[in-house]
Amino acid sequence: MCLAGDYPGVEKHRAPIQLNKGPGIKLYDKSGKAHYHQIVPPILVEALENVAFEKGIPYQYEFLAGSTNADVFAMEHTGVIAGGISIPCRYTHTPVEIVSLKDTENAIKLTVFSRRAFSRKRSMSFSVL
Repeated sequence: MCLAGDYPGVEKHRAPIQLNKGPGIKLYDKSGKAHYHQIVPPILVEALENVAFEKGIPYQYEFLAGSTNADVFAMEHTGVIAGGISIPCRYTHTPVEIVSLKDTENAIKLTVFSRRAFSRKRSMSFSVL
């Protein structure tokens, strides 16, 4: 989930993610467990961009103001490449959250196609929890 800011009263530069423009490819994530932040490894961002381009899946870049659990995986043992694919959401943490079915479907496609692409490469592994 990532914050969509395409509604009245929000300045676009403060929340540039929009509904119906594709899932978010995470570039940065605040740690939920420690006092650091994670910049998603460029190799992972590039791999997701390539899959999206090849499959015609629209995407947006996403910086989460909150946190995910990706930091736990990134710090596990010797480190694991970790990032995220997010679904844009309006009115987060309210009873009237709104997501786009098209964005949700594209997030699923990007996840599935990325897993297949990464499985063919020995230098990267990928798992869906």
